[in-house]
Amino acid sequence: MFPLVIKAIRMGGTLVVDEFDASIHPMALMSIINIFHNDDINIHHAQLIFNTHNPIFLNSNLFRRDEIKFVERDDDSHRSSLYALSDFGTTGDKGVRKHEDYMGKYLSVSMVQ
Repeated sequence: MFPLVIKAIRMGGTLVVDEFDASIHPMALMSIINIFHNDDINIHHAQLIFNTHNPIFLNSNLFRRDEIKFVERDDDSHRSSLYALSDFGTTGDKGVRKHEDYMGKYLSVSMVQ
């Protein structure tokens, strides 16, 4: 996987990985994410897109609210809807502010449903 990360950073490409955290330690993945966010290293503006089931990545220190996306599948129609954390706004019970505990908020809402 690391040669693909290096190639994306060097060339300015987009790296899309299915369940990136399945075969790599979470701390190593966080370091890779930080490389993509580092303008001194990522001079060609490479992008990393990955999916995960691990809420540990719902972290305001790693991602902005508009960078975190959720996919919800309708059981009847089998259609999926994609929405960003920023779609929830910043006020009200479902609002999420810029430096809030994203994971804690997600887990508290998930437990209620």
